Amino acid sequence: MKIRIPSAMAVYALLLVSAVPVAYATADDVPLPVNAVSSQQPFIQTLQKAEAGDAKAQYDMARFYQTGSGVTQDAAKAIQWLTKAAEQGLVEAETSLGSAYDVGMGVPLSNRKAVYWWQKAARHGSDYALRCLGYAYIEGRGVAQSNLYAYVIWKQLPPDDAEAMAVLQALRKNLSAEEIARGDQMTLDGVFKGE
Repeated sequence: MKIRIPSAMAVYALLLVSAVPVAYATADDVPLPVNAVSSQQPFIQTLQKAEAGDAKAQYDMARFYQTGSGVTQDAAKAIQWLTKAAEQGLVEAETSLGSAYDVGMGVPLSNRKAVYWWQKAARHGSDYALRCLGYAYIEGRGVAQSNLYAYVIWKQLPPDDAEAMAVLQALRKNLSAEEIARGDQMTLDGVFKGE
């Protein structure tokens, strides 16, 4: 079955750059503008919150470093902050970290780690993570290939989602009536546990 998959690298970049706040850090990172004190405030405030354990601020720090917005672009620092936010259960960070592992952006390529983080994000309600997992099961990327498990995952998406409905239709053509009946009874946790 041929299903078009969006570039994970493009999606990862999009996830990190959406609504990126602009600020400046220190003179070591970039030349400070004339109004340096006021320009530093958003970054400094975000850094303070991030260091205090605020997951959203940690995610914002990852975006600062990923995009080079106000600081020198640094993939390693971006991943460090992204990991901290993901470990606290911030769904955007879990999804982005999964995508980073999927393409090896700032981390060694690891489809298994991508699936791990996408599963966490899916449990926290990320439709994007469900899509990534659905495609991973279709292709056998980081998991054993399984159209049945892919079917169960794609069924979790809203019925008005045209892409999901198209993929489900294609998957049904590759499953027996018994497999479809079984898939209709399975849960997402059942897939993650390999039931």
